[in-house]
Amino acid sequence: MELKPFSNKIHGNGIIIENKNKFSNKDILNIKNIFEKKGLIIFRNCKFNPKNLLSFTDKFTFQYSNDATRRDDKFGSKKIKSVDKGFKEIKLHSETSFSTNRPEIVWFYCKVEAEKDGQTTICDGMKLWELFDYNLKNFFLKNPIKYKLRIPIPGMKAQNKKKKKWILSSLGTFDAEYNYRKSQIEFSLLRFAVTESRIPDKLCFANHLMIDLNSEPQILSRTLSNSKKIPREILKEIKNLAKKITIDFNWEKNDLMMIDNYRFMHGRRPYSNKSKREIVNIQSRYANFGFGNYTRNRI
Repeated sequence: MELKPFSNKIHGNGIIIENKNKFSNKDILNIKNIFEKKGLIIFRNCKFNPKNLLSFTDKFTFQYSNDATRRDDKFGSKKIKSVDKGFKEIKLHSETSFSTNRPEIVWFYCKVEAEKDGQTTICDGMKLWELFDYNLKNFFLKNPIKYKLRIPIPGMKAQNKKKKKWILSSLGTFDAEYNYRKSQIEFSLLRFAVTESRIPDKLCFANHLMIDLNSEPQILSRTLSNSKKIPREILKEIKNLAKKITIDFNWEKNDLMMIDNYRFMHGRRPYSNKSKREIVNIQSRYANFGFGNYTRNRI
């Protein structure tokens, strides 16, 4: 494997891995080690194609996520999905960070790069947190975010039932009801906007605070835990700081990106509706290596 630094806008610079040979078991262990420390890996000039993607991601995955139903299956697999349709900008966010199904690892694969624009935006939440002053850090350490959600769950319709109170086995969820007629569950979720990282004593600002709610039909509202709105001046300050360290990533055909979704936020620049850009994503809900094992020298 040949290793190159990716960007100094990332804490630890991220990494680009090139490998024209088959990845060995030793390589896989090294990649896990690198991933936990760097948080973002670009695999370039490797022998990836739509047929062997899952055989590679399987080496890092204990369980895959159930992705949003609005995304199409790709390459004949329910685990490989299209990214969100359309050509408009998608603002920075951590994938489904508002839900109980938040993946640990998000993978993006480029089958066809855009002819112009359409870059994937990347922001290191660890680096962003370091830019926050005392007041901003203190605000988010004491104020969890409350999301009101409506999640479709097909296949549970019942003609003689309306709604039933429900318990979800996830901390921070409450007031859940299952709507049988609409096959959906409605509930509230408390979640901090800042997360612990795989690196001891390092925090990350990775969440769903900057994305427009019309991009996420599952989110009915997004407030502080006391139901008050998040102050506009705080959101403005976050966006200005994030802008300083956001990377515009230009794809090359057969690039594969591996992202620590608890640390990084990603998005998309707008591009022409005449472009044939085709990017797919895979979501590893749980990695098959312990959170922080490699950064704590346990393996």
